[in-house]
Amino acid sequence: MKTLHRFAYVLLLAIPLFFSSCIGKLFGGDDDDDLPRSEQVNNELQGEWEVTSWRVDGQEFIPAGVRSWRMDFDKDEFDTGEVEWDLDFVDDNLQDIRQDLPYQISEDGEEISISGDAFDIDVDGDEFELDGDITGNNGTQRWQIEAERD
Repeated sequence: MKTLHRFAYVLLLAIPLFFSSCIGKLFGGDDDDDLPRSEQVNNELQGEWEVTSWRVDGQEFIPAGVRSWRMDFDKDEFDTGEVEWDLDFVDDNLQDIRQDLPYQISEDGEEISISGDAFDIDVDGDEFELDGDITGNNGTQRWQIEAERD
């Protein structure tokens, strides 16, 4: 009889905990709030984006030099993935660029490294901005990219 009372007591304690957990999952909002910030940003980036502004050292290249630039982010792990770049240049003498590049998002979700080049990143709903220094054949250049979800 004593065992039955203990079982009933434990059951009485367990039932409210179970239901409060279920209600929290049903009505508690976005599960992304519990994820690391890097994974939240990675989730927000997924899908196709149309670059609306690309400035190199302050000079705008869309639409003057680039007809269109699409970026498609595809998540691999919680903070990594691959981004497909598809750039179509206005000048038909220039070869369009289509390539897949690896990326990784920093722990705090404020920086993304694309193929080794680091950018500050700000994702706000259906828009994002990248801002960083790129070192290449022409030395170091400041790139600023703005995009909207396609």
